[in-house]
Amino acid sequence: MPKPLWKPGQSGNPKGRPKGSGPRKLFEEMIKGRKEGLLQKALDMAENGNENMMKFICSRVIPPPRVDEPIPDVDLSGDIKQKSESVVKALQDEKITPSQAKTLMDILAAHRANLTASDAETIVEVLKKNGLWVE
Repeated sequence: MPKPLWKPGQSGNPKGRPKGSGPRKLFEEMIKGRKEGLLQKALDMAENGNENMMKFICSRVIPPPRVDEPIPDVDLSGDIKQKSESVVKALQDEKITPSQAKTLMDILAAHRANLTASDAETIVEVLKKNGLWVE
């Protein structure tokens, strides 16, 4: 196997392209002093019915609407395992969408993490109370 020309982590082109000299910089130089005119032209095109320009301007100015699906009524009684199984069953029975199932499972995971932390705190308190906890 031939010996590599550069050490690991060493660039083969140490001088490389100067920072800030890429296409963005070139574009900024091209439109320098013309931004207001270009913006006005784009707005005129949109106002005159150019659908592509309308979509472009709206995509940059107006944020897309946030769509929150309502959480459906799923039987979440029992322990965490039973609750997770209820979500999976509801998904299999097509009572909820995959995104709704993911939301419910994320909620259950956070709930389980909180329960685990609470359980750990309780265990530490009992150990301290009985003199079995060493700091």
